[in-house]
Parts: sequence; structure tokens; C-alpha cells
Amino acid sequence: MNIKGNINLISFWLLTTTCFAQDTKKIYFVEKIDYSKLSAKLLDVSNLPKIASASVEVYFHDKEVITDSLTLHAQGIVTWKDSVAFILNIPENYLYHSKRISIIPIYHFKKDGTKGNLPFYSIGLEKSVDPLLLKIKSNPPGAIVYLIPKFFWERDKQLSNFNQNSLFPYRVSEGNTNVTTYVQEFVYVAVFRYKNRYLTLQCSPNHLHKNDSVFIDFNLK
Repeated sequence: MNIKGNINLISFWLLTTTCFAQDTKKIYFVEKIDYSKLSAKLLDVSNLPKIASASVEVYFHDKEVITDSLTLHAQGIVTWKDSVAFILNIPENYLYHSKRISIIPIYHFKKDGTKGNLPFYSIGLEKSVDPLLLKIKSNPPGAIVYLIPKFFWERDKQLSNFNQNSLFPYRVSEGNTNVTTYVQEFVYVAVFRYKNRYLTLQCSPNHLHKNDSVFIDFNLK
């Protein structure tokens, strides 16, 4: 598959969740948009186009053969400067029965003062989902853990205030500590909750350590 696009994919990451009684994987995208490659008609510096919506083509592979595909709508789109972040929910059964998964985002634009989407879209670069295992431990064990991509942590003050409604979507669904979950190569803020106490730490799982781990000791804080 050789699809060229105008957007350079920086990173995305995984978090398990449950949605409408169906297990899914939450995939978070953070991408940088190269506006200089967009249509000249859209490049009014005083009124740059904004992303109105995004859809994503998801391909499931057995070796190099595509066995299935889905088209999903991006959720929770957030933009800042020349970048965008959004969330996808992929049914877990698709992930577990595929040897490789590739994802291609498609963005639809709008400008202030216009109605509806502009008749213009941009296709991002094809990327593969490549999860890592992260072991999460605490002393004592039994802590609830929320894994929050740092980008979202920095832009939602309710998270650092430990607002339960804001934290809930990021809860590690595999269970309380000690627990193992899948993540992507990105920077996370891990929030540990044990009884009525909250502790946080930052972690950066990477592909140099296929089985990363994080640990926090409530007795030392």
C-alpha cells in the first residue's frame, strides 16, 4: 500500500477500555500538520483552515495480505498551533486476530465564516500499531491506575485535580496493581490511587525495553 499524504504522523498509543458492552482499544493520535503543503486557496495566514472532522481507515493484515478493514470516526479532536490529537476506538477482537494493523487518517477542513466542511481533505501517512507491554507495580499492591498521555494531562486541569469523571476514561482496565497493560512509545503520566491517596509519576516506555515497568511506593511518600 503506497498512500502519500500531507500530514506527518508523530505518534499514537493504546489504552484498553470498554464501550457499549464491547471491548475496544483506545488509540490516541498526535500529529503535526504541514500547512505549507495544503492548497494555496486555503492558506490565508490570518484565517488558517481548521479540522472539522476526521475519519480513519484501519487495515488488518495477515503478513502482507489485507484480511479486513474498518472506517472509523475520530473522537475528541483537539487542535493547537499546527498539531492535532484525537481518539479512535477499535474493537478488540479485530486486534487480537490480526498479525499487523495499519492506520491511515483522513482530515476534512473548514474555515471560520464558512458553513460545513470545505471540499478538501488531507490523507496522513500509513502507520502500524506497535504496542509495548508495561508492568505497573505498587507497594502496597491493589492501587487503581490511570495512564494518561502527557499531552492530554497538560491540557485538562481536571486530571491533575484528580477529578474522577476526567480520570475514568484512562483507567487501566486489566485491573489494579500489580498489573500489565499495553501502551505505545510515548510519555505518560501514571496516576495511582490507593484508598484516598493519589500519587503520580511520569514514564516513557520505549522499544529498547520491550517489557518496561513502573513502580511507586505509598509507604515512602
